[in-house]
Amino acid sequence: MPEHDVVVVGAGISGLALAHRLKALGRDVLVLERAARPGGVIRTAREAGFQYEQGPSTLLGRPELLALAGELGLGERLIEAQGPATRWVLKDGRLHPIPLSPPAFLKTRLIRPCAKLGLVREPFVARAPDGTEESIAGFVRRRLGEDFLANLVDPFVSGIFAGDPERLSLRWALPRMHALELEHGSLIRGAIKKKKGPAPVASRHLLSFPAGLEELPRALARGLGDRLRCASAVRALERDGRGFRLDTGAGERFRARQVVLAVEADAAASLLDAIAAEQAKLLAAIPYVPLAVVFLGLRESELERPFEGFGFLAARGEPVSMLGCLRASGLFPDRAPAGMLGLVAYVGGRRQPELCALDDKALVERVLADLRRVLGVRGEPAAWAVTRWPRAIPQYELGHGRFIEAVAALERAAPGLRIAGSYTGGVSIPDRLAFADRLARSIAQA
Repeated sequence: MPEHDVVVVGAGISGLALAHRLKALGRDVLVLERAARPGGVIRTAREAGFQYEQGPSTLLGRPELLALAGELGLGERLIEAQGPATRWVLKDGRLHPIPLSPPAFLKTRLIRPCAKLGLVREPFVARAPDGTEESIAGFVRRRLGEDFLANLVDPFVSGIFAGDPERLSLRWALPRMHALELEHGSLIRGAIKKKKGPAPVASRHLLSFPAGLEELPRALARGLGDRLRCASAVRALERDGRGFRLDTGAGERFRARQVVLAVEADAAASLLDAIAAEQAKLLAAIPYVPLAVVFLGLRESELERPFEGFGFLAARGEPVSMLGCLRASGLFPDRAPAGMLGLVAYVGGRRQPELCALDDKALVERVLADLRRVLGVRGEPAAWAVTRWPRAIPQYELGHGRFIEAVAALERAAPGLRIAGSYTGGVSIPDRLAFADRLARSIAQA
């Protein structure tokens, strides 16, 4: 039975980045992935001359990403999003630019004049009582008011989590915003102090690669070589003396001194039932939301009201099926044939999960009907495709701390076991890279 220092179960970005770092630290690591390809939800597709992302759409240039890209020889392949940086909110049937400067904030119709004046009181709003767990909605409503929540924060939350700000925990879902109040007593004071601090080391621009985001997991996979095995689903995990034994569906068995589960919460729970049933049962209760990604390839001449920038998010209550729509071919070069426009719409989430049960044709018809109203789209798409993610994004909802405690209890109950799913440590790609770095150092020191 082959034996390894560390076996990582799951070759999404967390598992791949962790294995890359462990290999660099001199550890004997093996990655087992049930799918035929690595990368998890990071997928780049090509359709009739278009290129678009079926999962995450861009990368934020944080230090973790830039360092990893350099190590993989991808640093010079990073490209920045081009054109105007405008982002839009669909409100009352019209697209409104998100205000990104004081003059734009004064002009915006997303926030009523009386609500804008409410910013003056924000620095004087008291902190939440110690020990209070507050929803994102409750926090924003308390500090900034209903207009900010409904027309700016709610769409923003849909864009990140496809979730409901009334249910998402501020502390766990948006820890940086939570820290501003804890450390500075005010969002405005905290933002001003951060702006006066040292300049950020990394670019805050949105980034990609010429061949799409999938270049990143592919480069990680190449670096791992035969240390990565796809189509190797782990069916059983058991304690074996001081380590663990893993059995795959292909009949292979492996021993490992340490095991990392970098898989969805329900998949981790099924493997852990024999080791710590109580905690595993709690882990299985972590909520996820479904998401359908609808790609449409359109002729630019068939848009009566073309828009520039990244795309738009829909405010809650808008009579549309979409959470938002990304102008995918406008962000980076060579993503669409000449004279064509690639749009990617996101459907489902907490708002309308039932829509994900519609068949592909019905989903495309709904999205197309929305775009006819919003952008004046005429004619039929030259190309279309639908990607479904039944468990797209874990939800850091109120009470999420009990899941974090369950993870810690699992790791205490089974020394050598670590949990690295995206339900802990943040859902963005840079968050996952930072988490993998911290975990690799901790494992190497064990």
